[in-house]
Amino acid sequence: MIKRSPTKGAIRFRVNRDQRAYITTGKKSDKGYPQTLDHFDVSAFPEIAAVYGDKPTEIVIALPSNQIADFFDDTFGAWARKSGDATLKRNCDGVECTHRVEEALNGVQYGRGEVSECVCVDLPEDDKQRCSYTAILKAFVLHPDGREFLSPICYAFKTGSLNSGDSVRSELLKMDFLMRQQNAGENRLAGLPLRLSVRMVGGKADARQKFPIWSLTAMTFAVPTLPESTASEAPLALGSGEPIPEEPEPEQKQEEAPTKTRTLMTAEQLIVLLPKTAAKAAKTIEKNGGHYEGRDYAASRRLAFASLSAITKDDDEQRRFVQAVFGRDSRKDLTHAELETLRYWINATREEMDGAPYWVPGDFVEKEFRAVLDTVPVEEVSPLGDGFDKEGHPINDTQLFNQKGEATT
Repeated sequence: MIKRSPTKGAIRFRVNRDQRAYITTGKKSDKGYPQTLDHFDVSAFPEIAAVYGDKPTEIVIALPSNQIADFFDDTFGAWARKSGDATLKRNCDGVECTHRVEEALNGVQYGRGEVSECVCVDLPEDDKQRCSYTAILKAFVLHPDGREFLSPICYAFKTGSLNSGDSVRSELLKMDFLMRQQNAGENRLAGLPLRLSVRMVGGKADARQKFPIWSLTAMTFAVPTLPESTASEAPLALGSGEPIPEEPEPEQKQEEAPTKTRTLMTAEQLIVLLPKTAAKAAKTIEKNGGHYEGRDYAASRRLAFASLSAITKDDDEQRRFVQAVFGRDSRKDLTHAELETLRYWINATREEMDGAPYWVPGDFVEKEFRAVLDTVPVEEVSPLGDGFDKEGHPINDTQLFNQKGEATT
């Protein structure tokens, strides 16, 4: 048997699924059109329907592994259909696209196997060449009381909703963090009973149009008191962004410990603290075979970029910040550890308005971000663009201008 070292690579295994069908909240109508459902479609699984009914809106599940990447996967992909067969022509992680076939988009030719920046951002929303989202969660299904497995094989839950995928993944990451805090750094997600539910939410453009959104919640889960970091401590607290209730033991008097609160850091403190935290995160990533809390580099990059965009969408401001803190010329040059550090410092929480999700940075983050930017001088650029100095004089190899604006050669 091949020996797999946890120090040289994460111990991973394949989770097989029931091949009869996916459990979804959508199907095709009799005329072949896509149709949303307000329940999970378990018509292919009579053993589930027997205990949950034909149209369940919630199902109790258990995770098959401690590693999120073993049982949850989401991706963007573009498919080509010929004679009824579908072929994946492009897949994307939200940051980079891998072109599996030769194709031309917006006048740019891409070769087979070529990796490029995400091309969908430059395509109209209704363009059929845009990638579509898919998330798959593989899990055991339990009896509603959470005590009995309905099958020794995992079922696969599949959704094309980015909001549902974000909701499920966010909850998995939060529970992964909490379990590590409770179990001295060990990940113990396997066997954890969870409730997967679906509810209909009104569309952002038209509230009368309803869409199924998934939610994942723990059924039995002892929540520990989480440590919090102050500006004087070396590592940042990797918080979930949500308040953790403290429940004292029954009939026991507890002494109140002094409360530690997150304090506003100066730019100088942040520029010292974040690289130190990244150095510690790098050791964790190396120990876990290139993963941090189940996330690989691509997943960490996607989440860190989304968190950074919650502060500002200005590319120049993002570039100046990562250059000041990590010494990188671009956010695309950040290491896996630096991406995770950036994400946990921002500590963004997911909110919803009119059914549409958005992210809110943690306390003091925007002020700290602006304080760092104030330490970085803004480059003076000509309003005429490249090829001109800041006063609008053309610059070339033969003609330059002195400080008085007089032409020289």
